[in-house]
Amino acid sequence: MAFHDTLVVVPEDTASTQKAIQRYALAVVYYATGGLNWNEQINFLSGTDECSWNDRVNGYFLGAGRCNGYGMITTLALWGNNLMGFLPNEIGAFVH
Repeated sequence: MAFHDTLVVVPEDTASTQKAIQRYALAVVYYATGGLNWNEQINFLSGTDECSWNDRVNGYFLGAGRCNGYGMITTLALWGNNLMGFLPNEIGAFVH
């Protein structure tokens, strides 16, 4: 991720360090659960801020987002998305 992330988050303070950790944790969740085979990619690993890695599917929120005022993920909804594998320890990075 350090060499392939098109957003290139450079931690400069505590807030940006937390954002970089959050982005890394989401990437680990993506790969650990077979993200390449998800039914909906929902902008994961795109060059956009991870708060926009979501969409409405059949009227329901799907993805990562609903960020708080600090840009920290408050909702991770990956239901019905063909997840395979395991939830990695990095899921613990989402404390908001």
